[in-house]
Amino acid sequence: MRILIVSAIAEPESFGGQMLQEAVQRLNFDGHGVTVSDLYAQRFPAVAYGNDFPDRENTEYFALEREQAHHYKNGTLPAYIRAEQEKINAADVIIFMAAIYWMSPPAIMRGWIDQVFTPEFAYGKGKTFENGPLKGKSAFFAMTHAGLLGAADPSGVPFKLDEMLKALHDRPLRYSGITPLSPLSIRPPYYQNTIERGIAIDEICTQISAHVAKAEAIKNTAPNTDKPKAFPLIHINGRPGVGKKTVGQILAKQINAAFVDNHTLLNPAVTACGRGTEGYTRVVRKVIEAVFEELQHTLQERPVVLTNCLTAQIPEHGLYYKEIEALAKKANADFIPVRLSADFNENARRIVTPARAKNHKLTDADTLKQLYNDFTTIEDPNNFELDATELKARQAASAIKRHIKAKGYDL
Repeated sequence: MRILIVSAIAEPESFGGQMLQEAVQRLNFDGHGVTVSDLYAQRFPAVAYGNDFPDRENTEYFALEREQAHHYKNGTLPAYIRAEQEKINAADVIIFMAAIYWMSPPAIMRGWIDQVFTPEFAYGKGKTFENGPLKGKSAFFAMTHAGLLGAADPSGVPFKLDEMLKALHDRPLRYSGITPLSPLSIRPPYYQNTIERGIAIDEICTQISAHVAKAEAIKNTAPNTDKPKAFPLIHINGRPGVGKKTVGQILAKQINAAFVDNHTLLNPAVTACGRGTEGYTRVVRKVIEAVFEELQHTLQERPVVLTNCLTAQIPEHGLYYKEIEALAKKANADFIPVRLSADFNENARRIVTPARAKNHKLTDADTLKQLYNDFTTIEDPNNFELDATELKARQAASAIKRHIKAKGYDL
């Protein structure tokens, strides 16, 4: 099992620090892989500020959840947040270790939860509870405490650890798809009695190991609820005028696929706002989000052919390419990238057709030459490279269809 321990233990030589060290040793000895996020050692910021998001979606006022969703989609969350999210993605079990401060985990741990469990990463529209993005993982708290958890507060209400952590079990754990296990706790010996401390550490670490074994059993016995394999998403990327739209339309007819040309997504913004404006970017983003949400459903019924002109030199293009790959992953569809090309002379001949101007497409050969000098289309090790210099559109489409069939699809 891959285990992430999120530690909010300030002093390594404290009882909690010894508990952490012993737990890591035992879990590694049992054959698990353990990663520790030591929040105090990392100086993890407990509070998020507007300045943490320099490229704000809304500069008028700061709304944390809105900025988190915006920056997660664009791949621009702060690096320290992305690093923690990657640890969660890699983990089967998350163990939260901390001392109890006033009936709650310390502020630094709450700050970690508030900032790392972002929208889109941990939840989203239609992606909560049993459909949560973190489904299949387990988590539990292992806490140290000074008082008696069974003591009554002034109102006579029993104070119990499971009641204290109920809100965190529900949000964000269950909400994001994680299965919470019952919390563990230990009251450290008050005095520097080596024997008593050793007994207490052995007790809590034995319980931690048992919880990890329980999480492993849950994972191994969970029913296979994976969605059936969807139809493939075929992405045709190439320079302006190389023939992407024509080839894509023919291919879509050949394999009974939905077809989405990149200008289908861009032209509403061009018409409404003009290129290069703030409104253009905002409208394009809204159109892409709406279309991609629908394409997740479309891929359950038939293939999708999507065309683009994405270059390696523009960071936003790389982020958008990752979004397209993520679309396929969310739909449980294979992503089949195709890079369509032609030599410059043939490309320049194709680009000057009158029909391109009507669709807000590039028609200037000099600009195309500059693009050849300054930009290269995105490379993907899985690309199907197709030089269409001497191919008619139907021949190019048939070549892509053969490539798809070679991957086992009978379309």
